[in-house]
Amino acid sequence: MPIARCIPLLLLAAGAACAAEPLEPFEVFEVGQPLLSMQAANEPGLSEACRNWALSTADAERFLNLSERVDGQTLHQYYNWLPCRIEGRLRDRSGQLWNFEINAASVASLWQQRDDRQFRGCRQSGCEPLVLMMPESGE
Repeated sequence: MPIARCIPLLLLAAGAACAAEPLEPFEVFEVGQPLLSMQAANEPGLSEACRNWALSTADAERFLNLSERVDGQTLHQYYNWLPCRIEGRLRDRSGQLWNFEINAASVASLWQQRDDRQFRGCRQSGCEPLVLMMPESGE
C-alpha cells in the first residue's frame, strides 16, 4: 500500500473520506449570468431583483475571499436561501480548479465533484453590496 494515502486505512474502514480543501485566496476566472428557480418566476418582485442581480469576476472573487467556511448547523441557523444564484469557476492557491455557486442570500458552495460541496457564508459588511440578502446577526 502506498505511503502517500491521505488518511489512514483504519479511517477508510470506518467510512471516512478524503476530500480536497479549497485553499484561499481564490482567483475567479469565470462567472455566469444569474439563474432563477421556478419560485422566483412566481414572485414578480423577487424575480425582477434576481434578474437585476449580477456579479463580475472581481465581485465574485471578493465575495468568496471575504466569506468563511460554515458547517451545516451555522448555515441553517443564520443564513437564508433565495431562488437566485450565480455559478462560476475558480482557481485556488494550490492551482486546483473548483466550481462555485453564490446564492443571492450571502451563501456560496464550492465543489470539484457535485456530491462533495463545501459551504461558505459571508457576514462581513464588504459582502453587503454583492448580495440581495445578508445573514441574520444571531444576536
